[in-house]
Amino acid sequence: MVNIILLVIISVGVILIIVIVGRNFSKLSSIDTASVPEVRQAALKDKIMIDRLKRKFSDGTKKFILFSQPFYFILKKKIDEIHNKVLEIESSYKKEKEERFLKKGTPKKLRKKIGWLSAKIKELLKGNNLDEVEKKYIEIIKLNPKNIVAYKELGNLYLEQKKYKEAKEIFEYISKIENHKSISYIDLGLVFKLWGKHEEALDNFKKAVKLEPHNPKNLDLLLEESLEVGDKDLAQEIYNKLKTVSPGNQKLEEFKKRIRESI
Repeated sequence: MVNIILLVIISVGVILIIVIVGRNFSKLSSIDTASVPEVRQAALKDKIMIDRLKRKFSDGTKKFILFSQPFYFILKKKIDEIHNKVLEIESSYKKEKEERFLKKGTPKKLRKKIGWLSAKIKELLKGNNLDEVEKKYIEIIKLNPKNIVAYKELGNLYLEQKKYKEAKEIFEYISKIENHKSISYIDLGLVFKLWGKHEEALDNFKKAVKLEPHNPKNLDLLLEESLEVGDKDLAQEIYNKLKTVSPGNQKLEEFKKRIRESI
């Protein structure tokens, strides 16, 4: 009996608690926890911790980049050095191979070597590798010091590169080898003409005309250069010769007009 009464009392107490909590729950739920100082402080603390972690991560990333950067450049430098060394070894091997191939032998082998070098020059010219072309012409000349074609091609190469001093030396040497032929003076005169040394050009064209006085090309060049330097008397004299040698020359009328204008 006592137990039953005790159970009833407990049940009534629980019901009363539920009723009281139920009535005040709406009030509790309407409270803004963010406005409670303790809650705000905890939230601020969390935010500070998160921001601190972000800064540490950012600083750590920057430090890692700064720390690793020198190693990157050192590694890159080493790789470049190895690459350049490989290229140097490869170039040295090719050069050694070519030198072995180009050692002097019989005339037949010599012609074969010069033919190989000539083919190499054509290949290099396609790539506009003029420095290597120059070296190959010099190698041909070493194999055959009287190879006029190689000398002339080398001289023309210097003209193309506007190396007039070198071109002059080449064509002067050709003139000696060819025993001062008319064409040698023409080539040398053209070097001086392109160089802007018109008096020297005129002198060489005169020598060419003296050796071949009836060559229209020689007369044409001498007439052109005499007008360039302003020698009207010489221009008229050469014009008369050119008119006699080559009456159908299409440039005669133009030369006549230029001579008349220069008087």
